[in-house]
Amino acid sequence: MKRHFKSTLDICKSFLRYYWLFESRHVKDTRFSLDIFSKRDYIFVFLVLSCILCITLSLKYKNYLALQDTKRIEAKVILQYPKDNKTIFKLKTKDGFNLYTIEHTPFESLKDLRNKDVQILGKANKCSFLDSFKSCFFINMGMAVMPTSFGLLDLVYAQHKNSLLGNLHAALFLGDSLDPALRHLSNSLGLAHIIAISGFHLGVLSLMLYIFFMPIYRIFQARFYPHRNAYFDIGALILACMGGYLVLLDFQPSFFRAFLMASFAFFLLFSGLKIVSFYSLMLCALFALSLDLSLAFNIGFLLSVAGVFYIFLFIKYVKTKSAFLTLVLFNLLLFLQMMPVVHYFFPYFSPFQLVSIPVGLAFVLFFPLSLFLHLVGLGGSIDSLLLPFLDMKFFLSEFYTPLSLLLAYLALSFISIFYKNAYYILCVFTICFYSFNLWVYVKSLTL
Repeated sequence: MKRHFKSTLDICKSFLRYYWLFESRHVKDTRFSLDIFSKRDYIFVFLVLSCILCITLSLKYKNYLALQDTKRIEAKVILQYPKDNKTIFKLKTKDGFNLYTIEHTPFESLKDLRNKDVQILGKANKCSFLDSFKSCFFINMGMAVMPTSFGLLDLVYAQHKNSLLGNLHAALFLGDSLDPALRHLSNSLGLAHIIAISGFHLGVLSLMLYIFFMPIYRIFQARFYPHRNAYFDIGALILACMGGYLVLLDFQPSFFRAFLMASFAFFLLFSGLKIVSFYSLMLCALFALSLDLSLAFNIGFLLSVAGVFYIFLFIKYVKTKSAFLTLVLFNLLLFLQMMPVVHYFFPYFSPFQLVSIPVGLAFVLFFPLSLFLHLVGLGGSIDSLLLPFLDMKFFLSEFYTPLSLLLAYLALSFISIFYKNAYYILCVFTICFYSFNLWVYVKSLTL
């Protein structure tokens, strides 16, 4: 045990050593390809993660017992939608529980309470501890909206005359729930991963901050601290900024996952360890689960891990001399390879979803520009460019990936880690899967 502890301590020491002594070394150096741990060290790592999991589960269970006994809860409204002439609310408590409750009032008669803090009198319906990781039902005997001051969401909405465009930008910047009309447009064009705050947004913001901070840092570095490593210091500064944004988002789950993975990758990079490693991805996912086991039931978490997995496969096997061709293949293959996984949860398909590829590339410029315009109070200045798209209507076909097919696909994906030919078969499989969905779409149009 002491030897395992010493090896873990050595990794931490190497991380600090690179912080203070890193001079002109580049991350492409061969020293930055060491395996994160030896195989025997993983036993110790899993024991540590198991201890963390036990602690978080005990705290979760304590909060679960308190929820079962409470007669009043305070929560934030995440979703609000009609059902059988009633209104359904999805809530998020401060302890991290997802709850559903019913208000016996027609949806049209209620104000939009999304992202509002509410207080509800009632009691939790019978719900097992395992079910509490997904969602529980809270019997509503009275609901009151808690007073709130003018917030960031109101600031975004106030800059747009069209409420849908205000909702779109509020979703982009602050994780607001999408209006059903925008959700249909998002499904039709495959833009869910672009609109919902995720690692994509973190990457774009990090790139913009890097472009902004690096020239300023270089001026001071040349004069005062030429021995410092600019990439590390700027990276740490960017992570600090993203941490502040995470707090501003009230630890929005998808952005929190992205921030956790980015921090882990940053640690690996400047400890001389492999970043593009399936072991690293597995360890990061297990660490996230040990902190919050409910992520195992979170679709966003599962899709984000799958996305990074297929990115790593692409990096491992696809080699081209053209940067443009690499960029096109990266977006196209990632789109196709995620389809079987996405369709297990969401059945919607449209051939126009391929539009998400060029839109994703354009988003790298649009997102920071739009964010800047909102910061200076000119968020509505480009609304005229977006308005025509709001009236677009698309037909969507539906197909769920059967569980047996999904398991076979995941098995082939896992084999692709070790065999290049398996990766080629995987690519052919995804092309066939897309073609089948296209056939279902065309057939649905003729019915």
